[in-house]
Amino acid sequence: GFGGCGLIPQTVLNVKSGGGGPFSSVAYASAMAAFVVFFAPLVGKISQAALAGIMITVAYDTVAWGSSFKAWKAVLNPQNHPDGEGRPVGRPQRLIELFTLGLSSYICYFGNLAIGIIAGVVSQRGLMTIYRRFGGNGGTSQAEST
Repeated sequence: GFGGCGLIPQTVLNVKSGGGGPFSSVAYASAMAAFVVFFAPLVGKISQAALAGIMITVAYDTVAWGSSFKAWKAVLNPQNHPDGEGRPVGRPQRLIELFTLGLSSYICYFGNLAIGIIAGVVSQRGLMTIYRRFGGNGGTSQAEST
């Protein structure tokens, strides 16, 4: 639910900072309890703009930018990023991947995260199966068949 959404960036930040063991969890829980019990009046004076800036910073740090850029480069320039068997990825496969990315992003953002993930997996698997069965040359790219 909504309350658990804050745990993901907190966990990523914790692991990136070197935490990950039971002591880091206890330290985080103790700090949160202290903020709620003892420092609530001070925390309440933090402006919403400052909190929004902190949220944007944490969101930016949470994204795996290297993997994201590598995925975009693979879609835009498939010759440098072959599939798992070393073959270049054809245009239809790249379009299926882009469609799946757009569909799941849209559903996750405007709807439900779990439904978006399921829709992304089902659409990618289904479209790739249809492509391979009806015109995909067994999964190879069009350039290899000529």
